[in-house]
Amino acid sequence: MTLQDFQKLLASVGDSVSEIPAALVERVLALVQDGIKAGVDPYGNEWPAKKDGSKALQGLEDTFSATASDGKIVLKSSEPFTSAHQTGTDRLPQRMMVPDPTKGLGQWAGTIRNEIERVLKNRLK
Repeated sequence: MTLQDFQKLLASVGDSVSEIPAALVERVLALVQDGIKAGVDPYGNEWPAKKDGSKALQGLEDTFSATASDGKIVLKSSEPFTSAHQTGTDRLPQRMMVPDPTKGLGQWAGTIRNEIERVLKNRLK
């Protein structure tokens, strides 16, 4: 491989980086929805049950949407109380739906890594 070939390869990979959020957006949305249905956070911890003992936030998965924009994945819920559950409050236990940036991706890491590898491998073919 010549230096010029290597530079072209690096440029090709660099272009792929901008494709990654768009390639991941549907998978990330599915991870959020699956976690809500299962009642677990991205680290595999079960959420606290509701006061009546039933699973919390059932049906909330349908309120989420995801888009890829400016190299980021943006998740939104049409329910205003979602952020209170994500972080918890004095009166509401935490029921995390997306990973905490300070804690890493948790159980999402493998899925996201696989999708990134798929994008890069397709680009390098």
